[in-house]
Parts: sequence; structure tokens; C-alpha cells
Amino acid sequence: MSKPCAELHLATIDWQSITQYETVEAAIALDRRLRAIAKAVEYGWWEIGHIANVFQEQALWKVLSDPVHDEPYRTYTEWLESAAPGGMSRRTCNYNKRLVTVLAGIPVEDLRQIRQSNAFILADGIKSERVRLNPEVIEAAKKLGQDEFVEKIQHDFPEQALERRCRLVFHLEKSAEAVVLAVLDRVGALLNIPDRDGQLEALCVDWKTEHWEEELHAVSEAEGNQAEE
Repeated sequence: MSKPCAELHLATIDWQSITQYETVEAAIALDRRLRAIAKAVEYGWWEIGHIANVFQEQALWKVLSDPVHDEPYRTYTEWLESAAPGGMSRRTCNYNKRLVTVLAGIPVEDLRQIRQSNAFILADGIKSERVRLNPEVIEAAKKLGQDEFVEKIQHDFPEQALERRCRLVFHLEKSAEAVVLAVLDRVGALLNIPDRDGQLEALCVDWKTEHWEEELHAVSEAEGNQAEE
């Protein structure tokens, strides 16, 4: 006999006993759980950024100890690396912290209803504070998906020259990371580009300009030789 679905607490699912539920009950419970997790990930950026801000500004990390080593934290960064390891990286937390700072003019009750992808657009894509704080823009950021939001800004405020942004994630060996960062630093210094996005784009444009046609010609030539054989 199956247990009542309400007994399956979404925060602490007992995976070993989940098979005791009727198929429909289990499906409904797990569906709700996944949706709750997805929503927390998509809309939790403000809370993450706000917590990081408060911890740094009020130096709250000084009153805590590392639970693994049982020693007081020496810096904010040390606390952050302990509190948000793995998938919740320090860079992610700090970026959310910056989003909270940049979007400080928007009421908190609105920010908590804006998904992270649209928060990125508000903070980094829209350059005008006037446009960013426009009530219609804020409402659109709350209700629309990323693509629809970008289309609305492009239509209503073409002077913003907004493009949809995408996020690329790389997992490099430590030695490879050092090489990549050194090259990007050099590109930034030579072309006076301060941000990583611009540095990577400039590097790719340069490679494409110098080598793309040459590579395509070489591939085409090789395929032609194979066909003749």
C-alpha cells in the first residue's frame, strides 16, 4: 500500500522508500521537487548576492569557524570558498553580488521575481539607468523569458543596441588555465580591453581573420584529394 503523497517532504526525499509510492503520486511529488529546485536556481541569485554583500560589508565571516578544520575564517574569500564550494563557485557568488549592487535602484520585491538571465541583461546589457529603472522594463523582466525580454528591449529601446548574451563555461586543467589567462591578459593589454568577454571575442576574431579562410581552403583541398583517390 502506498504512503500518502503529503508525507513525502520535498526538502528531504527518502529515495529508498520512493518506490513504495503509487506511480502517479511519486511522479507528482518528484515533479514538484524538480520545479522547486529549478526555481530556486533561477530566482535565487538575488539572495545569494545579498548574503555575500552582507557578509563582506559587515565582516560576518569573522564570527564563524570553518566546520571542516574548526578554525576561524581569516578572510571573506576563505569563508566564501567554504560556504559555496563546487558548483556554487566563488565567481558565481561574487557575480551575483555585483548584480545586486548594480541593480540596487530596483525594489527588492521586484528583483526577487526576476530570473537570473534577465538580471544579467538588466545589469550588463542595458547601459542606460533610465531604461533599466523604467517600470515597464522591470515588469517585462519579471514576466518574460530571456529571448522575449531581449526582443522587447530591442524593439522599444533600439538605442541600447542590445544583443542576447550567452554564457560559456570551460573546465580547464590548472596549467591550461594559467596559459589561457596569460593570453587573455596580453590581448587586453594590447587592445585596451578590460573584460574577459571582450578579450576572448577579440582573440577569436583575430584568429578567424588570420586563419579561417586558410583552414577552410586546406580542408577543402584535402577532401578533394581524398575524392580523387
